[in-house]
Amino acid sequence: MKARIKWSKTGVLKFIGHLDVQRYFHKAMMRAELPVSFSRGMSPHQIMSFAAPLGIGMTIFLFISWVWPNGLDLRPETFPRDNFFTGLVADLYQRDTSTNVFPSIHVYNSVVAFIAINRCKALRKRKVIRAGAFVLSTLIILSTVFLKQHSVADVLGAFVMNAVLYVIIYRPELLPGRVKKTAVE
Repeated sequence: MKARIKWSKTGVLKFIGHLDVQRYFHKAMMRAELPVSFSRGMSPHQIMSFAAPLGIGMTIFLFISWVWPNGLDLRPETFPRDNFFTGLVADLYQRDTSTNVFPSIHVYNSVVAFIAINRCKALRKRKVIRAGAFVLSTLIILSTVFLKQHSVADVLGAFVMNAVLYVIIYRPELLPGRVKKTAVE
């Protein structure tokens, strides 16, 4: 049985750290005597995953926007044609201003979602879903540039942020100074 729990930290609880929240969930599962999967090896632990990359990426984006407010002026003042699609683009320009665009949070979130889908064990054999996630992520990334919401630099900044956070969250053994864990014989 798999369970997905939707929760949020509000009020004074928003100041509780991520690792503390994991420990609280661990204790709650044990006290409720719920069936939980454990990892294999010398020191088994509960298998739980939290959507950390999205929150961390959003926080970094907000910090960058606060410290270094930025924007672009790539959009045309007028459109050469007047039809339904240019009306949609004009409406998008009015609702989504091109301020605080570096790094592109649209690109960052699209790549994080794609990585999550590809890392999901339940979707390993679902090649159509994984291919669809790749196509959708690629189209979102391209649309942000073609609609003049983001420049190539914004997209590259998001890719760099994705790469750095991927290593920190999923592959910390690749960081300098980290020792790979080996089994004791």
